[in-house]
Amino acid sequence: MLEAGAITVAERDEAARTPVRLAQRARERHAPHFARLALARRPSGGMTTLDLDLQSRVEALAPVALADLPADTDLAVVVLDVATGEVLALLGSRDVGDPVDGQVNGATARRSPGSALKPFVYAAAFESRRLRPDSVLADEPVDLAGWRPENIDRRYHGPVTAAEALRRSLNVPALVAAQRAGLARCLGVIEACGVDLPSAVASRSGLALVTGATEVSLLDLTAAYATLARDGLALAPRLYPDEPLLPHRALRAQTCRAIRAALALEPDAPDGPWWKTGTSSGHRDALAVGAWGDVAAGVWVGRFGGAGHAAYLGRDAAQPLLLDVLAAARPATPVAAR
Repeated sequence: MLEAGAITVAERDEAARTPVRLAQRARERHAPHFARLALARRPSGGMTTLDLDLQSRVEALAPVALADLPADTDLAVVVLDVATGEVLALLGSRDVGDPVDGQVNGATARRSPGSALKPFVYAAAFESRRLRPDSVLADEPVDLAGWRPENIDRRYHGPVTAAEALRRSLNVPALVAAQRAGLARCLGVIEACGVDLPSAVASRSGLALVTGATEVSLLDLTAAYATLARDGLALAPRLYPDEPLLPHRALRAQTCRAIRAALALEPDAPDGPWWKTGTSSGHRDALAVGAWGDVAAGVWVGRFGGAGHAAYLGRDAAQPLLLDVLAAARPATPVAAR
């Protein structure tokens, strides 16, 4: 600059005497778990499906949801576009900066779904015409080779319709639905809708699968609920908009509408939100998965180490965040939890 006449000798000398201080700018770390997932699928990268504005809103909702939960609670969130299967937002943990838990992607980790697979069990029974939504089932004590399943409230509720049993997540009617449909058919429906089940799940879990005795990923589970929202057309989650759309028919539209009506906040409002919660054995996992219009979402709350806590109930720990996420993904007023 001196040679070019842009500064004087005095200015050059002053600049030389001034110490150089290097400052590292804070880097924005939006959706690192999504980024790793996308790069694992396509190492060359490219334009992804991530909606950064929605991702930011989801990231802002997470600490609010965790405020009243145990200090070491973690969470994961997945948001999908129903029409395309595109992943719009994905939060793998509460704090990616945590050198241990922050590196775990809770959206792809396999955890117990609790009762969140029950809609697909009833769907299998409806598809096989072994049950209808208005079929009456008995919620009463049963003994299955020494296993006496109970409801989460430790009570039985007598005769209920299949739709009401699903809405209230009653265990014995769901087991009856699985028996009537057949476990193999139930497993086939769950997998056809988008859930990758562990190998030998039939022999390992048996009918206890209905109450969560298996492991699935939140991403798969959300994709399966998107299948219900899509009237039975299944799509694999897409991370790049140029990935091919390869839908296949998993369920009849009539079956999906019956499931959605049973789970809807307002059964007579087909355009409103609908969802199902899940709580795993020992209160290790709290889940809520559902959809509203053109968006499906799933929330998992718990500890990556697997320790349970009484606070980890799907209805209390995961459902409020799910409803906030669904509302954040749409131009609508947040809904009140039922």
